[in-house]
Amino acid sequence: SLRQRVPVPPETSVDDASGRRVVRPDGDYDGASPRSPWADPPPDSPLRRTERAFNESLDVYRTLYYGRGDAAASSAYLRAAGDGGTEGAVLLRKDTEDGTWSSSHRASARPGPRGGTDLDVTSAVHVSTEAGG
Repeated sequence: SLRQRVPVPPETSVDDASGRRVVRPDGDYDGASPRSPWADPPPDSPLRRTERAFNESLDVYRTLYYGRGDAAASSAYLRAAGDGGTEGAVLLRKDTEDGTWSSSHRASARPGPRGGTDLDVTSAVHVSTEAGG
């Protein structure tokens, strides 16, 4: 389940492929080791192209609201679900001198009854601060 793959608070690291700071889930949503949301892992697919476009848009949002540089990071991950649906996660993290703020937004879209789509969305916010002294 996607909920089991996104820790709160999510960790960050520098992506070797792009040099960008990214927010990492546990695993890669494809069942292997962590992958880059910016690299083009083979095979190139419509889902990976959508994920790349999602990350480009999220990067603009992150820059406008949380600033440039290493203090803020964002990543979006998508994967095909085994039942014909799609799962995704949007991860944001902002580090300050007083602590960390992060949010995880997970969504799952699956074929629903009568040709519709069932959508399940879970969001979590984690704030940690250091006590002054």
